[in-house]
Amino acid sequence: MPVKNMEDVGELFKMMETMMDMKMEIIELSDDMIHFKTSTCPMGIEGASKELCEAMMTSDKMMLSTLLGQEMESKITESVAAGDECCEVIISVKK
Repeated sequence: MPVKNMEDVGELFKMMETMMDMKMEIIELSDDMIHFKTSTCPMGIEGASKELCEAMMTSDKMMLSTLLGQEMESKITESVAAGDECCEVIISVKK
């Protein structure tokens, strides 16, 4: 699937949600950011640590950086790996 912009990223995430049978909600999607929430960890690290979550999410950030040809940054506001009820992540173009 060609990914040229954040709208395409949203479609990619929706496809991944279906394939991985996870409940994901895209809270906000703009030209330079995707903000999403999920109640399950697709990596299966519930209760491990926020640091492990951040390290593993680096791969998603790098994948999007490569696909979009722009440096991305991520912010994890909630993480089931840290014991939160859900994961909430914002990935955006680095300014």
